[in-house]
Amino acid sequence: MLEKLPPDYVPFEVRERLQKTGLFQPMNIFLRQEIDRMQRVIVLVRNTLTDLKLAIDGTIIMSENLRDALDCMYDARIPSRWKKVRLLLALGTHLLSFLRIYSMFYF
Repeated sequence: MLEKLPPDYVPFEVRERLQKTGLFQPMNIFLRQEIDRMQRVIVLVRNTLTDLKLAIDGTIIMSENLRDALDCMYDARIPSRWKKVRLLLALGTHLLSFLRIYSMFYF
């Protein structure tokens, strides 16, 4: 899962790309908000997965949040810590729609 995460967004690069089509256009405002939301999700998921990997290797102690994340992933559920990040849609649906927007934005 860790390899499938997109790279972090560079705020300067995002702003530069949005300025080309009009920074204050409604679609660009929406896109910027979605990028900010998704960046929080990406960071949280990446940190959790990295910490899980370290905990499984025995490098760090397995906390309650990590144990919950591991149990949830094993049961194909979204970890409770990830659910706390506010998204407009369900996480899976949101991720798919965001990846479509991401592909339009970067390609």
